[in-house]
Amino acid sequence: MGLRLPRLTREVDCEPLGYPGIVLTLWLNPDDQDWKPPEKPEPWDRFAWWHMARVIERIVVPAKYVDGSEPDDEPTVYEIVDRQTAWELADSGGYSDILIWAVNAYNQCRNEWLASAVKN
Repeated sequence: MGLRLPRLTREVDCEPLGYPGIVLTLWLNPDDQDWKPPEKPEPWDRFAWWHMARVIERIVVPAKYVDGSEPDDEPTVYEIVDRQTAWELADSGGYSDILIWAVNAYNQCRNEWLASAVKN
């Protein structure tokens, strides 16, 4: 019988990357899954995209960063629901650095969370 644990998330601003206001929601305790590549892989069927889709829940991008938007427009929200979504976002231009940085931010946040759990 497995445990039903709450989903632990953390919001991280991309200011250290040079994009203040772009906010990532990271999932610190994703489900335990094993990566199994399909027999006939698509471009997004790679471990990196699978991992990004597991740990990045959402990206909120203020209008000032979105082509064709006015500064007062609502932010654009990207829900990362699967590896294809992550791949398409990276392929759309400008988001690959954010996605790569997000994985590093996830690792740092997760390590901080685990370290604080040991202290308590």
